Amino acid sequence: MNYKALATYYGHVTFYNLCFAIVIGFIFSAFWAVLLFATLGNSIGFLAFGFFQKDEYYLYQNLGFTKLRLWVMVGLVNLSLMVIPLILFSI
Repeated sequence: MNYKALATYYGHVTFYNLCFAIVIGFIFSAFWAVLLFATLGNSIGFLAFGFFQKDEYYLYQNLGFTKLRLWVMVGLVNLSLMVIPLILFSI
């Protein structure tokens, strides 16, 4: 498995996701920013990546990654990262 390619994809999608989460954090609260980072923010990140960097999906396809596999990997990482802040906010 090419972890460098996955890390690059994760970084690109997470950049768009973080921009969305920061805006939500300023408008509502940090709790909502963290919650949306791992849920709706992923969708925003995927849409933005598809809009701005659509041709890069061919690179990942040539490396053996499907869109679904990339999306699942990013979703699992973000869900696992969401658990710690949500526990801290609930204390």
